[in-house]
Amino acid sequence: MELGLRPPSIRWLRGHAVAGAILWLASWFLLPGRNELNGFLARVVVFALLVVTPLGLALLDWTPRSRFSATLAAAVRWLQPLAGLLAAASFLLPAGVPAALLAAPWAAVAGLLALAGLLGIRQLRAVKAPQMASWAAHFFFPFGAAWVVLTRAGLDLPSLRGTIGEPIVVLTAVHFHFMGLGLPVLTSRIGGVLGNSGGFVRRLYALCVAGIVVGPPTVAVGFTVHGAFQVAGAAALVVGVTGLSFLSLFLVVPKVRPAHAKALLALSALAGLWATPLGFAYTLVQFVPEIGIEIPWMVRFHGVVQAFGLVLCGLLGWTFASASAAARS
Repeated sequence: MELGLRPPSIRWLRGHAVAGAILWLASWFLLPGRNELNGFLARVVVFALLVVTPLGLALLDWTPRSRFSATLAAAVRWLQPLAGLLAAASFLLPAGVPAALLAAPWAAVAGLLALAGLLGIRQLRAVKAPQMASWAAHFFFPFGAAWVVLTRAGLDLPSLRGTIGEPIVVLTAVHFHFMGLGLPVLTSRIGGVLGNSGGFVRRLYALCVAGIVVGPPTVAVGFTVHGAFQVAGAAALVVGVTGLSFLSLFLVVPKVRPAHAKALLALSALAGLWATPLGFAYTLVQFVPEIGIEIPWMVRFHGVVQAFGLVLCGLLGWTFASASAAARS
């Protein structure tokens, strides 16, 4: 039985990601501030808008609970390309009201995903760990989209720890697109391969899911309330990503085909083992200044590896693996 609006094909979303990558390469030379930190971060956000999001949505586990939630899920897939283009175009303008208005449809489309997630919240007690990871993406991604609007508006936000301004605002947008959408999708896919593994593997995977679900919002709370939350959230992510990387390397990658999908997923796991502990080390700087890690260094050695190594390589690996599996079936 048909459930609501017919969604676009997975191939259509993948094609949009390829087109987005081409547009992103062109935007690298068009966007302002190429040699500045905020300019570089703007380019990373645009990459998330045009490439990471369609790849993530193509791999996201969609389990509509009703005709209405199915329609919402389909609408997100149909509207995301146009909203992404508008949000990407907003970075051509100076921060302010016009730029924020261009980015607003992105937050609106992401909000539809959150609404679809809310409609299924009653089933959360019955779902397994891989589905829990997918549900997390339904809420983390809209949070990141809201911060895209905030960074394009040029707003400084009040908090218990003082004013939150750039580059923290744009970094939050980056974080919740890559780690809020991309990472939960990867986590869910890995859980699908692990299947009904028993004993230690099942418990370790559940612990990883807990760290990946709890970590990002706890880090966000730390920026506004107290640095101890940042440390706790980063520690949860270290546990989640490190455990997931080992599970992927030793139990998942050997089962995946073709060879280039294996290579990409192995690179993703290795990047997670490198980048995530660096994020934890950065959160300790506020308590141990002698560590001496600053934001530009973090962006280069933690952020880039985490975004393009852990998340992008992982999404590409699972894209190739799922395409290969579909061709064999």
